[in-house]
Amino acid sequence: MTTATSRQHFCMARTSHVQIFTFGYYGWGNSTSQLVRAVDAVEASRGFKPPIFVDIRIRRAVRAAGFSGTAFENLLGSNRHRWMKELGNKRIITGKGPFIQIAKPSAAGDLLDLAIAAAEDGRRVIFFCGCAWPRDSGRIACHRTTVASLLLQVARRRESKLEVVEWPGGVPRQIAFDLSEEPFSSLKAGGRTIPFGRGLDLATAASMPWGSIATLRSDGNTLHRVIGPAVWKRSRWQFPVVWPFHNEEASLEKSQSKAAALRRSTGWEPRFST
Repeated sequence: MTTATSRQHFCMARTSHVQIFTFGYYGWGNSTSQLVRAVDAVEASRGFKPPIFVDIRIRRAVRAAGFSGTAFENLLGSNRHRWMKELGNKRIITGKGPFIQIAKPSAAGDLLDLAIAAAEDGRRVIFFCGCAWPRDSGRIACHRTTVASLLLQVARRRESKLEVVEWPGGVPRQIAFDLSEEPFSSLKAGGRTIPFGRGLDLATAASMPWGSIATLRSDGNTLHRVIGPAVWKRSRWQFPVVWPFHNEEASLEKSQSKAAALRRSTGWEPRFST
């Protein structure tokens, strides 16, 4: 195969299945530089260039400093940032009517066009707002879930293969490591974060899919916790605990069952156009 043909085959492989990520920046307002560092490390480990972030908020005057006004855009630079307020929720402005009212639903086509163009350049798109989760107990909790549905509708009309998934995507994994007595006891008492040492690189930790299982060991004792991708808390990288939140000894099997239920009810599972 010639070099030119190889490149053409590579480009087709990139664009035959487009993957777009959704994201909620809740908790990252004072740590945007760490967020970008983590996301870029994950995408590099997957063979992609740094992604393009698309802001789908209808307004940007918020309390989260790193996402207020043009702060995040200034951090990324205009080549890696877009503001598509047309995909924002009009109810934020009016305070009236249905819970979710996309300002201009047809703009989903523009977002898909951007994702396809980005894929041809070896990049992916992450569109975001501030809500923590896409869904709550199965019900739509954030308008990014509705935007994802609009994207899939456009892709189906175009007969394009599209996957939309909450960042960082992927199949849940299990990770096991040792903890000292203090953080282990804190987790047992209901701690919400798990510190990890230098033996785990950032790309691996930040790509841990939502609903993964952390098995923690300390002095012959074991705990299982359902976790998500690494977050920056108290000046260090840690895994967020999403279940259980109290002194409960859950078996591995029970943890895996709960993780699967959470992925469905919270909107972490991928969605496909075909």
